[in-house]
Amino acid sequence: EEDFGGALKLDTDHRLLIQCVKPLLLSLNRAVVLASVSLMFHVAPHAELDQCVRPLLRLLNGRAEGHVMALSAVHTFILSRPALFAAHIKEFFLNPDDSHASRELKILIVAVLA
Repeated sequence: EEDFGGALKLDTDHRLLIQCVKPLLLSLNRAVVLASVSLMFHVAPHAELDQCVRPLLRLLNGRAEGHVMALSAVHTFILSRPALFAAHIKEFFLNPDDSHASRELKILIVAVLA
């Protein structure tokens, strides 16, 4: 539902859900961050999705075991909103120590962004 200014007007419960999830994007737990980003991706207005970029990129700087899940989430984001990650294309360049699955996802991501 839109108001006269063209901005998206959300139900109060919907807005409350989004406001309660935003602090979880800063969690140290990878699963919490991925779940929060997924929820934001599905229920938040497009103008607020830029807040999910840095938490996802932060997951790529951690241990390698979670890279595939984070890259899968990034790939899903990029398929519908590539502009969100266009400035961060260097984060998806291949590293020699990347796993095979991570390399495949990074190649797919760079192909969409390029």
